[in-house]
Amino acid sequence: MSLEFWFEPESLRALCDDGVWARGTALFKARAVRRLAISAQGDHWLLEGDVQGSQLAPYQLSVSMALMPDGAVDYWRSQCSCPVGLQCKHGV
Repeated sequence: MSLEFWFEPESLRALCDDGVWARGTALFKARAVRRLAISAQGDHWLLEGDVQGSQLAPYQLSVSMALMPDGAVDYWRSQCSCPVGLQCKHGV
């Protein structure tokens, strides 16, 4: 499966715990993202959506992400309705 992104996804890896990165990318590959809305917010991007986790209802997620001029992720902050809550695998 080939996907195109407007940023360099691999650059997010350096900003995450290795375990969170591995579990988050596995969720993405498993198509656990149920809904995703992306909008430009001036100097950053806002991603809002639902990600299917281990519970019956998907987790609700909000991610703020800024990029450097080369498309690498400068920062990301995620908030999720899962028990972890912040910077979780669903945010990846």
